[in-house]
Amino acid sequence: MAKKVKRTKAARSIIKTAKSSGSGQSTAMDYFSNYAARMGYGTPSLAEDTQYEMVRLSNNYWLMLTLYRNHWIARKVVDLPAEDMCKAWAKLSCQVPPDDIQKFDRIVERTATPSKVEQAIKWARLFGGAGALICVKGHERYLNEPLDLDDVNPGSYQGLIPFDRWIGIQPATGKVSNDMSRPLDWGLPEAYTVTADQSAQSFEIHSSRILRFTGADVPTPEFQAQVYWGISVLEVIFEELRKRDNASWAMLQIMFRANILAQKNPDLAKLLSGLGASQQALKMFYARMQAQNELLSNQSMLILG
Repeated sequence: MAKKVKRTKAARSIIKTAKSSGSGQSTAMDYFSNYAARMGYGTPSLAEDTQYEMVRLSNNYWLMLTLYRNHWIARKVVDLPAEDMCKAWAKLSCQVPPDDIQKFDRIVERTATPSKVEQAIKWARLFGGAGALICVKGHERYLNEPLDLDDVNPGSYQGLIPFDRWIGIQPATGKVSNDMSRPLDWGLPEAYTVTADQSAQSFEIHSSRILRFTGADVPTPEFQAQVYWGISVLEVIFEELRKRDNASWAMLQIMFRANILAQKNPDLAKLLSGLGASQQALKMFYARMQAQNELLSNQSMLILG
């Protein structure tokens, strides 16, 4: 015989609400809740008061820049994957004559292409997005047109110019691909606006002439909120990074406070209250304490007269 389960008042209320919602349908509510112990869903506990707010840390340019400059863990998180990707560069394995392969390798080395790609990947991981402009000799006047490889003459490749999403490159306004015949470009910018620096002239560059790099992926609404870029890899670890730093500083503070020296002074209460000693005596007391503090070495040795 099955044992009848006694339901709490909160559970009966939830079930009643679930059955009354919809037409003849009941909704399964499988949240754990122990109201008497103040544990689980809907209970007045510290854990249930936890809230998660939408904070777009990737949009905080100076925070990302400061973490990359000053925090060794943040710098490693950004740099190591990018360096590993570009450590062993691509080698041609085909029927091309060895002399042509050597020419290819010399051009790659002369244009510093691996280091430029590595830099673009780093900026994408740090800021959430970056791009590298493909420089082809003779195409300066056709940057807003699609890149046709048949129009690229041998030896005309001049290298890459990397930009991050905040300084140098941004999607052109109102130009997003909706061509279903190009699914790889669907929802991505058709063109980018590239600026050499804050005072230089801006150029509109077709997307086929830009090598695009992004940070961590996000769903479509956030992808659009990030202006068609990803988010910084540091945003995901920021909370854990902050907790680690606070714990590290707390341990350092404990180390400083591990050895506490005490000094008995029967006249301390009189000195501090000002009732049994003059202001001059109090100043002399502070001067003696300061002198002792300066004479006290890191080996806890104090020189006394």
